[in-house]
Amino acid sequence: MERMRCAPPRPGRAKNLMRYTCAIMDQLQVRMLMIDELHNITRLPPRAQRDRILLLKSLSNCLCLPIVAAGTRDAEAALRYNEQTANRFEPFKLQRWRLPDLRDAAS
Repeated sequence: MERMRCAPPRPGRAKNLMRYTCAIMDQLQVRMLMIDELHNITRLPPRAQRDRILLLKSLSNCLCLPIVAAGTRDAEAALRYNEQTANRFEPFKLQRWRLPDLRDAAS
């Protein structure tokens, strides 16, 4: 929120922060939420992992926008912790990127 130059909400419950976040994102006309390195969520305790995944689900519901999350197989496993979230996030696997061999291009 600070990077978007939005005043922080009053301290309080997470529910207030969710409403505030949804209002700001709606006002800014955010059309897609992209999250990189989602696999880092697996470093959290199981309860915190579930809370973060449910937060993504709530944001998706609140804003009716697509969420694109990038990460390793651990990210996919975290999103599949229950049937509801598994159905919301369809995995799309990219092939491993490799640095081209420049010696072949020189000949």
